[in-house]
Amino acid sequence: MPGTKIFAHDLNEDAQKTCRSMAQLNGVCGRTMIDGLFSGGDFERFAALDTLVMADIEGAEEALLGPERGTTETLTARFQPTDHVTRSDQLLPIWEWRMAPTPWLVLEPFNS
Repeated sequence: MPGTKIFAHDLNEDAQKTCRSMAQLNGVCGRTMIDGLFSGGDFERFAALDTLVMADIEGAEEALLGPERGTTETLTARFQPTDHVTRSDQLLPIWEWRMAPTPWLVLEPFNS
């Protein structure tokens, strides 16, 4: 996917530096944009593009993806009318050194 642009956001400046280093090592620094806070309104910049969003923001996913507070089930219900929703409790638990599976949702728009 050599034409893919990468937009990475993290509030932690050390994490941003690590991301820059990883982008350099992987030869993608020229198409990787690294910034701080990403809010719900920022999604508008990507509305006309094919976009993959990976969000792991320590429980604040609901705040980013919608105004309602809730659980994995709340997000599932919110996106089911417009997206294929797949839940995976095993996607990244070992990679992130998690002690137990964490629910992840994979959303694929119906119109793609």
